Amino acid sequence: MNKLNAIFLNEYNNLEALCNAKFGVTEGGIGKYVEAMNGATENKDKIGKWAEDYHSLAKCMHIYSVISLNGNNIRKPQCTKHDIAWLVKFAQRFGKETDSLTRLQKYETSLEKFNNTMDKVVPVAKAVAIGCGIALAFNALFGGKNGDK
Repeated sequence: MNKLNAIFLNEYNNLEALCNAKFGVTEGGIGKYVEAMNGATENKDKIGKWAEDYHSLAKCMHIYSVISLNGNNIRKPQCTKHDIAWLVKFAQRFGKETDSLTRLQKYETSLEKFNNTMDKVVPVAKAVAIGCGIALAFNALFGGKNGDK
């Protein structure tokens, strides 16, 4: 087998193990990751590198399929050093929880917490505003301290 292909397979399998653990499966973890990206909400547009990660993962899955199906019969590299470097960097980001899918999940959790907080704050703010408005109206109608003289 070509040396680059062998290195690629090793790095792909490392990432596969990480994805398997994340999704609680014994195989196909990278595929599960891509499926989860496919099912992501419109918020994915707010996550930098989302499209790059999606396309690079799909490309790596294709390269892996070609290499694993043809094995030792392949003499020339099916990948580049850039593909291998991307896999390594993505696995590092995955380990640091800065990969696209984890960032989306964190964003959506934060957004949900914010919305829940706003749901509690807005009625209070409305009540305060109404109270202030009523106080100002009474003050305008009946005068304040100046009206007592």
